[in-house]
Amino acid sequence: MKRVICTVPQGLRLPMLTPEQRAAIAQVYTQFVLPMAGTQPANGKEVVDGLVADTFDPQAIDDLELPFDVIGIYQWNGQAPELTTIQPISGATLLPHLPDVVQYDEQGEEIGTEPATPHVPMNWAGWPQIQL
Repeated sequence: MKRVICTVPQGLRLPMLTPEQRAAIAQVYTQFVLPMAGTQPANGKEVVDGLVADTFDPQAIDDLELPFDVIGIYQWNGQAPELTTIQPISGATLLPHLPDVVQYDEQGEEIGTEPATPHVPMNWAGWPQIQL
């Protein structure tokens, strides 16, 4: 199985796509999260994180004129301790989509924020963590 992380235009949802595009997505995506948990819109884009069949071919995105930009692809066989990186995600690409980290005092009161550091903010159950 592959994990594909993309950016899509902010506000895009599947019902907005053509029937042909929706059918193609249904053939390869097993699960996806839009927007990816722990991310925020940036530069008019949102991050989508999905698990797809091994048959997924990123060229199909262009062929179907889908407004997706693939920013990372990983493959895992379900047993190995690590992922196979097909297309590494750039921390610089993901960083604008990560919210600032809220700082709290001992009483739990918010005292400020600090900039996020590049990381993948969610993971699929059982999958190894993506290291940037």
